[in-house]
Amino acid sequence: MTETIKIKQADIKDLEVLALLGRLTWIETFSSLFKKRIHVQEYADENFSIETIKSFIDNPNAYFWIAYVNDLPIGYAKIEMNVVSDHVKGKNVCKLINLYVFSDFHSKKIGRLLWSNILNKVNALDCDKMWLAVLSTNIKAINFYLKNDFYNDDAFDLNIGDERFVMNIMVKDFKNK
Repeated sequence: MTETIKIKQADIKDLEVLALLGRLTWIETFSSLFKKRIHVQEYADENFSIETIKSFIDNPNAYFWIAYVNDLPIGYAKIEMNVVSDHVKGKNVCKLINLYVFSDFHSKKIGRLLWSNILNKVNALDCDKMWLAVLSTNIKAINFYLKNDFYNDDAFDLNIGDERFVMNIMVKDFKNK
């Protein structure tokens, strides 16, 4: 059977799919790092509720994409324009909020396809810089960003429940190339 891979820019009709993808990909990626399951549950409940995702979709500066394999949603990405940071200065700065694909589909290079859609939108919006926060121990993700011309800029602590995580801030310049 030939696989069909499709990337779709998401809208309000995709609300439930985005909420479920966000929740499940986040849990798959990070739950093993927590000592207490309750903190995973609380974070997922707060950050991937229908209400929270709807507020993101309603934001005219936010853009989502959903990746499908044979019509099955298996990953998503989100950027937001004009997200200010003390660390990243520019005229037109965006933040890569999420880029997640279920691990069973990593070998299909879906992340690269989502990334291509992000770059097309960022270029169309004339973005100066893009920044993101990535877990300092997520070497696979850090290497992906380094290969795509991001550089490490700074770090900060993120507390979820009673867990502390070090997050790297990575930046990509679009105007200085």
